[in-house]
Amino acid sequence: MDDAATKPSAKPKYLPVDRSQTRLLPLDYDCLIPADHPARGIWKLLEGIDLTAFDCDVRSFQGQAGRPRVSPHLLASVWIYGYRIGVSSARALERMMRWEAGLRWLCADQEVNYHTLSDFRVKDKSQLDTLLASISHEPIAKSRRSWHN
Repeated sequence: MDDAATKPSAKPKYLPVDRSQTRLLPLDYDCLIPADHPARGIWKLLEGIDLTAFDCDVRSFQGQAGRPRVSPHLLASVWIYGYRIGVSSARALERMMRWEAGLRWLCADQEVNYHTLSDFRVKDKSQLDTLLASISHEPIAKSRRSWHN
């Protein structure tokens, strides 16, 4: 028998590939990076440092109306980690938060707007300089080259 005679005239049916589909996937942030990852070291180091100098313009307080803001601990950690990996652009850091494991761990996958990062660096420049100088002897703060950009 001829193969052409036995084939149906309709086109084959294939499973569709739909990349616009969204999925909820569980994610254990603690498993994103190893225990000795620099992001953990930065976070731990900053836990022991008084960051109240960054609170001078806070207008929203617990128990009162007002939108909470991103903590200085997180913002400073993101900048220090960014400098550690050679990134000194707020926009680049915001983009990298989607895929770079250390930034994802620091932020727990909550993206921080580049404008917030930039404002923090510019507005609190002297406090950031002081903070960086105080930790410059630590191995995690190996790069100062882009601090003043």
